[in-house]
Order: sequence, then C-alpha cells, then structure tokens
Amino acid sequence: MRGHLITKYHTVESVEFALDYKPQDGDRIVLAYPHTGFHLVRYIVLCLLTGRDILSDDPLKYTGCFLEAHGKRVLETRLQIPGCRCRFMASHFSLNVFAYNTDAKYLIIGRNPKDVCVSYYYFMKDMFFPDITFAEFFRKWMSGRELPYGDYFDAMLANWRHREAGNCTIVTYENMATHLRECIVEIATFLGKPHVDRLYERCPNGMGSDTLLDCIIEASSIENMKRIAGESDRHYRKGIVGDWRAVMSRDESDLIDKRVEEVWKGTGLELLWERDMKW
Repeated sequence: MRGHLITKYHTVESVEFALDYKPQDGDRIVLAYPHTGFHLVRYIVLCLLTGRDILSDDPLKYTGCFLEAHGKRVLETRLQIPGCRCRFMASHFSLNVFAYNTDAKYLIIGRNPKDVCVSYYYFMKDMFFPDITFAEFFRKWMSGRELPYGDYFDAMLANWRHREAGNCTIVTYENMATHLRECIVEIATFLGKPHVDRLYERCPNGMGSDTLLDCIIEASSIENMKRIAGESDRHYRKGIVGDWRAVMSRDESDLIDKRVEEVWKGTGLELLWERDMKW
C-alpha cells in the first residue's frame, strides 16, 4: 500500500492513518524499525506513564499506542492510561515516511543491523514463513523491498539525521542491555521532567524503599516480559546482543558490513556499532 508492504494484522485504514498522521505539538512518539527494541521501550514508557509496575496489571489495557495497528484509536488511549500527561504513540515507520513536527518529541530506537536481521528472521519464520531458511530470509532482508517497513539501512539513516534536533532522543538496544538505568532516565526525560521526578519516588508495587526506577529495571528483564506476554507472543526471544554470530555466515556478515559502508559512510552512524558488528 503506497509502496509499503503490510501484514494481515494491520488494516488498510490503520496504516493509512499512520501514514497520514500529522504529529501534534506535545506528542511523544517512539519510532523503531521492527526488532530494534520497541516492545522493551514501550513497556518502560507505560511504566513511567502509569507510575506503577504494569506487570501486576493487565498489560493489554495499555497497548493501544501502535499507529499501524490501532489507527485513530491511538488518539483515545491517553484517557485510558492513569496519570498520563501527554499523548504517547509509536510506529515502525521512519522519518523518511512519518511526518515531522519540531514541537513534537521523538524517541528513536536503534540496534545493530546484524542482530535486527536475525531477530526479524525468527519472528517472520514463526509467524509467516515456517519453511524459510535464514539464507532465503537474508536475501529478502538485504533487498530492502520484500519485507514490511522496507530497508533498515535507509530507515535508520533517516532517523539518525535528526539526532541533533532538540526534540529527538536516540537510544540503542545495546545501551539498554548494558546501561538500562541510564536509558530509563533518558526515556523519562523524553516524556518530561515530572516523569524523571517520579522515577525516584517509592514504587507502589515495590518492597521497602524500592523506587519506581528500581522496580522498572527488575520488571523489564526479558524473562519477566516473556512470562507476562505468554508463550504465543513471538516478539520476545533471547534479547542477546551479538546473537547474530550463532546464525549468520561470514559472507552474510561481510555483505552487511559492505552495505553499512555504502549507505552510512560519513554520517557517524557507521561507527555506532563497530564493536557489536565485528565477526
């Protein structure tokens, strides 16, 4: 649709709404290509917006923020999130597709392309192509045209170009894996100062002097998120940085390195994951 592949889980009406949406002043928007860490960030945001650990509640009540899936219903969800002081939404589209407003705020998630490719492969194999081999999927992924949301390299570059704008925050999956506390503070800052202050208040579901920050760190482990999502949810697998090395061949790794050089050279983005992408 309009040059974009969509899955059977998204209606034409909802995707059209996402493509046409003009962010309003004050909107808080997460932009994340599939399998870059969207579900982890969404969970952290919802914990911050509600001021509590939603793992003890029904998380399905708080998931209506995804533009391509929920369309105009996203605009109504803020009334269903206790304590929400801003309109929060998310999309897998990048800023080469999604409209930009200097008075909205954007949280951009990045992840090294080799781990993105492998994570995306397992999801698509489970959900759509049970017989596909990694080599076959790799060809589709590298083509940049045969999977939903298109080329990761172009999408990430479009987002990266806004990194110095005062209304854009970039968080990487790798940094969340190693410095989660600092990343949660960054995400809270993206939402607004009241949410930063709330981090250091006692967590309603915590024990003793546990702060909300402590509770979110504990609750957002991959084990807890998989448990609450249930076995049927394929969005959570290992969550390991560097898992691509167990799947990808040297030739495939080299092809991604070559694409990085071709598309990202001179932007600074080609340096972001140097260590994580070494064979």
